[in-house]
Parts: sequence; structure tokens; C-alpha cells
Amino acid sequence: TAWDCEAVDNTGTDTGQWTSLAFDASGNPWVAFYDVTNTALRVTTRGGGFGAACTDTDWTCDWVDDTGVMGTYAAIAFAPNGAAWVSYLDDNATADSKALRVANYVGASGSNCTSPAWTCTTVDSTGTDTIGEWSSLAFDTSGNAWVSYYDGGTETALRVARITRGGDIKVSRGLAGVNGDAIAESHADMTSTTDTTNRDDADCIRHIKRLLGFLPANNADEPPRRVCSDPVEGR
Repeated sequence: TAWDCEAVDNTGTDTGQWTSLAFDASGNPWVAFYDVTNTALRVTTRGGGFGAACTDTDWTCDWVDDTGVMGTYAAIAFAPNGAAWVSYLDDNATADSKALRVANYVGASGSNCTSPAWTCTTVDSTGTDTIGEWSSLAFDTSGNAWVSYYDGGTETALRVARITRGGDIKVSRGLAGVNGDAIAESHADMTSTTDTTNRDDADCIRHIKRLLGFLPANNADEPPRRVCSDPVEGR
């Protein structure tokens, strides 16, 4: 036939729902999907270097997030830096605890995921209804992640979330919704930690100028002196 079909993963008794397929920069296929038996988000790749052997040993698989009922409505895409990202539903038992989540592949030292190779973040848990069904994930020309998704329950609206300035996650008003915008701050582009964050470009520039103010103009000058409000006896 014109197609070659293979059983990649049959871990447990029921796996492979809500599939999403994308290729990395090297041409390796990655698939995000829902493991029904383990109620978990699972990712497999053929040559991408993540996970352990699947049923088909040409592929490697692993659970990304199984901290509850995670992984329905999965969508996978690749950032310009080559890292895999997955949007999906945190589908807990009650509507007011359901949320849109995003996992991004960091290789090691990730956080809030089952797999340390990923970092997981709750993007939108606004209101008391189901948030995050039917998600779709893509990146703009600046490398910022965008996710469109369904706000179910009483809102029944389309919502869009985007990462801006490398740190904030902004959630747009639903096109047919009534809730206002919500902002959830991530840390260091959702991949690591940082000593400081800034709300926008102007705030960042002000912070940089302040830090540069502690440096001398050249190696012949003494460091600048600043009035300090800290009590001397407390040092």
C-alpha cells in the first residue's frame, strides 16, 4: 500500500487518544497523546532522543505528566530553538479544577512534570468552568508560543493565550466570553530560575540602568557611592 502502519505504543490496556504529530528540525517525528489507562500525557519520538523503548523499539516513549488526569486535547509544536512544546487539558474531576496546561521539553532539571526532562505550567484556570479543551499550539516569528483553546461551561468561548516578553503568559478575553484578561507569570521563560523579573521593556531598561550605575566609568575610577537606607548596625 501507499502507507506503512505500525503499533508504536500499547503500554497498558488503552493508550493513543488525542494524538498530535510534529517533526523536529532534524526531521524526527514526535507524537503527543493521551494514555487512557494511566490518565497521563505521554510523548513518543522516533529518533528525537526522549524516553525509553516503546512497543516498537524504533520509537522511544515516556510519560510527561501524570499528576492527575492529564493529556487530553494534546497539541504538539516545536519552538524556533528546537524544543518540543505540548498544550493539553488538566482534566480533574470537577469543572472548577480543570485548566489549560503547557509542557515544554528542557532535557533535564525540569519542574512540575512527571518527567524531569519537561517543565509543566498551568496557563489558564480562570473561572469555575472547563478551560483548555480543543487546544492548538503554534509559534510566531519572534518565537513566542500561542495557544488557542475552548472555554467550556457557561462561557462557551474561544480563548487565546500567548507568552510575551519571554516570561509573562497573557490570556485573552474569550471572543464570546465575559471574563477579563488574566496574567500568570512564569519564571525564566518557563525553563529555569532567575534572580529578577521585569514587567515590560521599559521596566527592564530602568533596572539595567540601575545595575550599571554601580559600576565605575572606567578602570581608573572608584566605584560610585550611593546613599543607603540600610542601618549600619544591622550589617
